[in-house]
Amino acid sequence: MKTRCTVKGVVNKVMLGEGDAGMVFLTDGRSAEGQIQLVLIPDAVNVEAVYPIAVLKSTLHGDEARAFVEFVLSDEGQQILQKYGFLPPESML
Repeated sequence: MKTRCTVKGVVNKVMLGEGDAGMVFLTDGRSAEGQIQLVLIPDAVNVEAVYPIAVLKSTLHGDEARAFVEFVLSDEGQQILQKYGFLPPESML
């Protein structure tokens, strides 16, 4: 049987004492802040996660997709993302 490991699963294993340590995204580690000790990886050896956002040309829901992208990039959307540890967007254009 194949076991599926998720980031939340890693955090839970560490919280339950079933793992000594685990590597997860900072945003996921912060969800358990106060219950586990977070240790940041130094920038020189860290890998940056990039989350692109776009509307597909072939979408059947273009208006909804564009509205979602606009919300994510809005001040309100950015405040929500910042609350969870995400950095402001950078244009890839």
